[in-house]
Amino acid sequence: MAAISLYHFLLLTLFPTLGGAGRDACKVARCSHKGPLIRFPFRLNFLQPEHCGYPGFTLTCNPNNQTVLRLPSSVNLLVKKIDYGLQTVQLQDPNSCLPKQLPNFNLSNSPFEFTGYSWSQYNLSLFNCSPPERSLGGLIPCLSVGGYRVYAITHFGSSSDLKFCVKIGGISSVPYDLLDGVDHQKRLHLNWSEPSCKVCEAQGKRCGFKNYTSPNKLGEGSYGTVFKGKLSSEVFVAVKVLNDSTGNGEEFTNKVGTMARIHHVNVVRLVGFCADGTRRALVYEFLPNDSLEKFIFSENQNSNTLGWEKLQDIALGIAKGIEYLHQGCDRRILHFDIKPHNILLDHNFNPKVADFGLAKLCSKEQSMVSMTAARGTMGYIAPEVFSRNFGNVSYKSDVYSFGMMLLEMVGGRKNTDATVQNTSQVYFPEWVYNRLCEGEELGIKAEEEEHGQIAKRLETL
Repeated sequence: MAAISLYHFLLLTLFPTLGGAGRDACKVARCSHKGPLIRFPFRLNFLQPEHCGYPGFTLTCNPNNQTVLRLPSSVNLLVKKIDYGLQTVQLQDPNSCLPKQLPNFNLSNSPFEFTGYSWSQYNLSLFNCSPPERSLGGLIPCLSVGGYRVYAITHFGSSSDLKFCVKIGGISSVPYDLLDGVDHQKRLHLNWSEPSCKVCEAQGKRCGFKNYTSPNKLGEGSYGTVFKGKLSSEVFVAVKVLNDSTGNGEEFTNKVGTMARIHHVNVVRLVGFCADGTRRALVYEFLPNDSLEKFIFSENQNSNTLGWEKLQDIALGIAKGIEYLHQGCDRRILHFDIKPHNILLDHNFNPKVADFGLAKLCSKEQSMVSMTAARGTMGYIAPEVFSRNFGNVSYKSDVYSFGMMLLEMVGGRKNTDATVQNTSQVYFPEWVYNRLCEGEELGIKAEEEEHGQIAKRLETL
């Protein structure tokens, strides 16, 4: 398993089919008649499809119909002009105080860089002085309040020069003249090198993804979107592009390293990953029969489309997969999101535990796991995960979720169902418990006695 460029991986695997229909939807857009024209590599979010822009070039319109570019570390700037030939963009701070946002600047994780200032970037220190120090220079009026003045300086001499000053922060690797002078409404110029469309623009041609058609999107969740991709003419994969990735990537890399060592027939296999700054994706084996959820929840509650023997095999396979995660790895892996949606089925309907977005690693010697907040899906979360009043969190929390899923597999409906006629049946576990205590059946009809025995075994696992 290896890391590869996310940009190139997405272009090669998510967009493999050739055709021109997708590009026709990429019409030029703008936030207002005075705003800049928006076309590739930029795209306007919610108006132009994702394939109309390059990763990292998404723009939005604010309530005032101004064009906004969001840079890493939540830096939002107004887009005043885009020069597609020179590949530069002019930006301005919405509050006319660009220095206020510069401490958060981190262009290393974006496709942009400072234009024409590569020879004059500095590490600056910010000082708040009272009374004003006329000899310092680098005054920033928009940060100065009352009798205090804020200065940005590259170096200073003796401590006596700053005896009335307090350091309030610093800014790394920025052009000094963005802070110098009194006109802080000036525009920031950034340029990009990739994708390179200069030759295409010079010839008057349209730049964009070549012969694009829409990918086959498999699903979308709170942590990312999953696409079907192709590594070769015969090998298909599922690519999960993660949302809002933060941090320096160390935790992501550690988790990937752990997942790469997992090899079990009932756990989905990680075949690769992509990491390019904050843009990250996981590449899994592709399983053609989707998730268990689509087979156990049907309009007819008494209908089992998989058959009771296969349902039993699936339940045992899931149990083996969870046992492997808890006992078979060097470090114990707690999944914390066991549910039918996260159980994928291969071409023979063999189950594989998938989606480790909420997983937590711990040593096998740990009898309990510390958690700062509950994690999981309502209806499957163990009581101790939701509230510490019920006990300590451990690997048994996954066992609880597995039990909830078994009840759904047997009952053929979700364990929290607000559509049932009797409100006492809304909480499925309590309804099942009461019926079993009273010696009543769960209302599951099996055509043969043997199938009924299977259902009972699943009920009491």
